[in-house]
Amino acid sequence: MERTCSRSRASSSGSVSARGYDSKMDAVLQQWILNLATDFAVPLKLLPEVLDGDDGQAQALNVKSLRGISPIEGFELLTELADKGLVRLKRGSDTLIPSNARRLLKTPGGEREVSFELTEDGGREWERVAAPDWRQMDEGSGIVAAEDDQATLRDWTWFSQDRDRLMAVLGWYPMVQDEQIDVATIRWEIHSEYEVKYWKRLSNVHVVNFRSSSQREPIRRWVPRGVEPQWFTAWRISRDNWYRKPWDMEGWPPPRSPSSS
Repeated sequence: MERTCSRSRASSSGSVSARGYDSKMDAVLQQWILNLATDFAVPLKLLPEVLDGDDGQAQALNVKSLRGISPIEGFELLTELADKGLVRLKRGSDTLIPSNARRLLKTPGGEREVSFELTEDGGREWERVAAPDWRQMDEGSGIVAAEDDQATLRDWTWFSQDRDRLMAVLGWYPMVQDEQIDVATIRWEIHSEYEVKYWKRLSNVHVVNFRSSSQREPIRRWVPRGVEPQWFTAWRISRDNWYRKPWDMEGWPPPRSPSSS
């Protein structure tokens, strides 16, 4: 079943080498790795495109790419974080201890069987560095309910602790998502506790469910000129500024280690 997420895309890139970090991993590099898995468990097969990737190309993780780390070096950095208890390495539903993960990753195609996710400690460490303002967060995900030659219907769930923020997203939805909301399907609830990340729950969260439709012909936005105004662009970009990104940290990109010079 197709699932659509609202996560924003990053751009630009840095330059780094993993050699020589060992247990003294650079703090910015560590935060970059933790940040990859804040929304979902990440299959290791996705890492090569962001370890030495091209930010001009679309990629599934929607982050700024590094430069100069090989997949083998990236896998070693992950097992280091697993040793520290910040990430959990998994093979299907089974948790791998780092030594077993290292052996598996040395076998051809082993990375296709492994994923990683944040532990509770990893989530807390990400929060400590990212300093998120949870009230300024809004996120949504949707699944395809039906589609034909004319339109695609999706069932969405959006949430935020800030009611007015969520109202703004719904009000500007055709401009935000290029879809129309069926107002008759809106169901609004306030949850005393709600899972906003797989590792994080918040209190007093506004949750709205609805169905949307996207036509084969795109919505004619910002007619007659068709150019998004600057005031809307500023608001749209600001929606993703509720936490500090690794690439906004002092020291980005992570420095090359002495042994790789």
